[in-house]
Amino acid sequence: MNSLTTHYRRSQLIALPVPGGKAKVEYCYAVNVPGDREIVTHSFAEWAVGDFNRQKETVLCDKLTAGSKITTE
Repeated sequence: MNSLTTHYRRSQLIALPVPGGKAKVEYCYAVNVPGDREIVTHSFAEWAVGDFNRQKETVLCDKLTAGSKITTE
C-alpha cells in the first residue's frame, strides 16, 4: 500500500507482545507516534479501526460515483 497517496492516513495501531502461557491473555494496544508508542485501550482500538474503515469506504464510494449523473442530480 502506498501511504503517500492515501486519503485516509492514520497512525499505526499495533498489538503489543504479551507474555503468555495457558492463562487467558488480554491484548495490549498502542499507537506508534514519532519516537515512541502510546498505550491505548481496547475501546480506542475498536473505534480507530471502525473509523478507518468508514473513511476508506467513503473515499472509495466517492471515487466510484464521481461524475455519475445519478449522484449529481
